[in-house]
Amino acid sequence: MSAVMVAAASTAYAFPYFVVSSTLDNFEDVKITLAHELFHHYQKYICGNGSYADCTSSNFTVETLADYATSSILTINNLNTLL
Repeated sequence: MSAVMVAAASTAYAFPYFVVSSTLDNFEDVKITLAHELFHHYQKYICGNGSYADCTSSNFTVETLADYATSSILTINNLNTLL
């Protein structure tokens, strides 16, 4: 993944909201970014045992699970995407 792609995909969020970069020019990247960020909302629900709470695992684990969940539900077969 190139540095340009990472910069384009960066999001800002203040739970329960997130803002996706408008520089994404590929609809597949938009779907990936939205699925990834929406999974973070689900993570907070699971970590809070039915209430919203921050996950206590490392940032690497939180991000890796969001990437895994995203790649599990989307059927994108393109090597030039964010994941």
